[in-house]
Amino acid sequence: MKLFSKNPVKPAVSAASPLVAFPSANFPLLAAQDIAYLDNGATTQKPTVVLDAMDQYYRTANANVHRGVYKLADTSTQAYEDARNVVAKYLDVHDDEVIFTSGATHSLNLAAHILSKHVKPGDEILTTIAEHHALFVPFQQLALRTGATFVVVPLTDEQSITVAQINKYVSSKTCIIAVSAMSNVLGYALDTSKITKGSARLVVDAAQSIRHTKHYPNADFVAFSAHKIFGPQGVGVLQSRRELLKDGEPLITGGAMIQTVSEIKSTWTVAPARFEAGTPNVAGAVGLAAAIKFYEPLRKNAHEAEMALTHKAQAIVAKYCNIIGPEIKDGPIISFTMKDAHAHDIAQALDAYGVCVRAGHHCCQPLHAVLKVDASVRLSIAFYNTERDLERLEAGLKSVEELFS
Repeated sequence: MKLFSKNPVKPAVSAASPLVAFPSANFPLLAAQDIAYLDNGATTQKPTVVLDAMDQYYRTANANVHRGVYKLADTSTQAYEDARNVVAKYLDVHDDEVIFTSGATHSLNLAAHILSKHVKPGDEILTTIAEHHALFVPFQQLALRTGATFVVVPLTDEQSITVAQINKYVSSKTCIIAVSAMSNVLGYALDTSKITKGSARLVVDAAQSIRHTKHYPNADFVAFSAHKIFGPQGVGVLQSRRELLKDGEPLITGGAMIQTVSEIKSTWTVAPARFEAGTPNVAGAVGLAAAIKFYEPLRKNAHEAEMALTHKAQAIVAKYCNIIGPEIKDGPIISFTMKDAHAHDIAQALDAYGVCVRAGHHCCQPLHAVLKVDASVRLSIAFYNTERDLERLEAGLKSVEELFS
């Protein structure tokens, strides 16, 4: 299964593309502000249908879920579980294999917690040097707590991570493999179904890839945030199989996740409720479901449009800057540096041209240490970006180069 084409020449979006029906005017923030928003790897903008769905929930169905026996509570619970069903269908899994969380960071911490009882001293937990802290740190800490060895796969000579590179480091001692399906800095993507995991559990951070591929057949856990796929902030998903969730220990305990409580002990209800303590972000789940329904018909053409624009952006950036990572990008992410100019200065200068980009280590300090740069600039594209956005980017970069030359 090939998730992303390595071919830098992407087909153009046809006039019949459903993208035509959803210009940036359907994203209120973009319609109201004169900006080139190129920070979609950090968070995507929200279409009107998502904002309307959340507003309608609060106006017509707001009540606590799974608790009340009155009609309004039933309506709220149904909206929440309907949202879970939408996510499950998108991932092609069972409803009870979808856990709602506060985001990918929460999801990955929960995955590490559930897997903790399967780790013993001498085992190996494998990840890569290019991972986001949200994945890197929970499994690093799990290794430290359990006495396992934390194995970090290095970059290839092309400043990338490949499945072949990962497979070289998998051994009979490997009990967990935790990797992202798309780097949030380097722009590569992995076909995680080709990772040779043996008896190890595979945890996939799908935060950046969830817009581009929705199936991860080799994964034991898949984590992502709603706000990376045009949904709201503050809600995410951890997906796993029934047999792994059945006896998993919850990370947070309290209301709604218990079966019995006495002065002596407490017991937990079944998944997914056992992992969703407290009042959930029901409106967030509703917003995520609306985002998936909005985006699903556009997904294939959106990826093609994004990558076509990414290759054009890459050519522009290469005139002025040093691009980090593999030469051919699998995803719409480009990170770069400029001689004699700090990343923060570049981003601030671009802001004067209305260009929004990210500057810093992008929650990937180990990667930047290996690359021997303290910070980089990252631009990340979504299907609502335009050629005009790239013109503004080039004007800004030219100005920065003249300023620091």
